[in-house]
Amino acid sequence: MSEIQSLDDSESKTTVIQNISTLDLTLESHSNQPEEHSLIYSSKQIMSKIGKNQEELGDYREKYIQTPEANLETLKVELNDKNLKIISVEIDYLKQSVGYLHSQLHTKSLEITAKNEKIHHLEKTIEKQKGKMKELKTKIKMQEHTLVQLEERLPKYYDLLEKFKVQENCKADLDKKYSQLESMVTKMKTKKTKYTSSSPKPEQQPMAYRVSTPKNKKF
Repeated sequence: MSEIQSLDDSESKTTVIQNISTLDLTLESHSNQPEEHSLIYSSKQIMSKIGKNQEELGDYREKYIQTPEANLETLKVELNDKNLKIISVEIDYLKQSVGYLHSQLHTKSLEITAKNEKIHHLEKTIEKQKGKMKELKTKIKMQEHTLVQLEERLPKYYDLLEKFKVQENCKADLDKKYSQLESMVTKMKTKKTKYTSSSPKPEQQPMAYRVSTPKNKKF
């Protein structure tokens, strides 16, 4: 009864194919391929063929039970051919499944490679930004140090500013006094000029000539 056992094996194979078809439904949910090119379409066709084959195998089962011993060998050959056809269909389906999965794996591999490149680029960008942030932090610390120094010097600057204001006031006073002095000098010059022009000129005295005798003159 090995042939009957082979029928049971074919039923278990059908169960496996149904499980694969369920897996294919999950895979197909992530695919954008048209239905006529998808594994779902192929699975439906194959499962339809397997269903028909199962019906035929059921008929062969009945024939096997009702067939006389003389015709059993012929029925065995037909049954083996039918099993081979079912196995061939299963192999075709598995080949398509493997090809589809290989294509999906290749696509996913390309997507992962592209994502890894983006991640690598982002990592480089992040490292550059970290370097810039480090430089900015260093500059900020330097500016903070400079600011602290300026704050420490600020009282001195205020003192200098007050002194400068005092000096400006002193300068204004000096300029005022200098202007007053210039005015006084101008007035004095004017008075001198008037006095000089109005007073009589002194008479010129004749110059007295004195004869000098040579010294040590011998007579």
